[in-house]
Amino acid sequence: MKIKYLGTAAAEGIPAMFCACELCQKARRLGGKDVRMRSQMLIDGDILVDFGPDVFYFTLKYGFNLSQIRYFLITHSHGDHWIPQPFKYRKQGFSYEHIRKEFYIIGSDKITGDPLLLSLEEKIPGRRVTAKPFEPLFFCDLKVTPLPATHMQIECALTYLIERDGKSLLYFNDTGVVGKEVDEFLKAAGARIDLVSFDCTKGDIPYNYNSHMSLAECTSMKERFLEAGICGSFTRFIVTHFSHNCRYTHAELEQAAQRYGFTVACDGLEIEI
Repeated sequence: MKIKYLGTAAAEGIPAMFCACELCQKARRLGGKDVRMRSQMLIDGDILVDFGPDVFYFTLKYGFNLSQIRYFLITHSHGDHWIPQPFKYRKQGFSYEHIRKEFYIIGSDKITGDPLLLSLEEKIPGRRVTAKPFEPLFFCDLKVTPLPATHMQIECALTYLIERDGKSLLYFNDTGVVGKEVDEFLKAAGARIDLVSFDCTKGDIPYNYNSHMSLAECTSMKERFLEAGICGSFTRFIVTHFSHNCRYTHAELEQAAQRYGFTVACDGLEIEI
């Protein structure tokens, strides 16, 4: 399984568009790993996790075409993770040749019931697949298990366990600390997770924002997963989805994360498991 972090920031990006705080000024000056676009992930060249406002930029920077994507896996409908409008440009007249004639848009009923997608149903060959917590989905060589996120009250936001070719990735954002029913379900399912990608919006600052996590909260989830036996010495732990409110540059995040045993993602990070 080949994983590429396309973007690693929260909704406002880093530097935040309208911000002149110390961190945002540093990011503009330093560039490189300190500049973060909104979070998305590309897996094996044909799975795109979330579909946010920077997607066109990602196709240009990292050299992939959206017509290569077979599975669009959406966590929730917040605007930094879901912008359905570009799908109208896949219909005849805007687009002519496609590598993949058929594709899947997978998410909660809020995603699959999006009025724009419904209006395009007869014009694009995308299949809408409604994901429900704890109900695995099977697609040829791919297994996707939706899990409930602790993120918003008006929608069932999701995290995902993604399994292919004997490898597994737990994409664990956007979310705060979740209930132990998640650990228990994964343990009962016999999950052995090769990589966990944690939401770490708060960095190393424990401010009261329960819909995201800090390094300390990521550590509490990590310890729970290790205790449940679904993670172990075979597991790699990555943190991503940072807000400028965490106040740390990439180097400072790396220094803090070392104390907790995490790797800090940056835009463009590639990992193979």
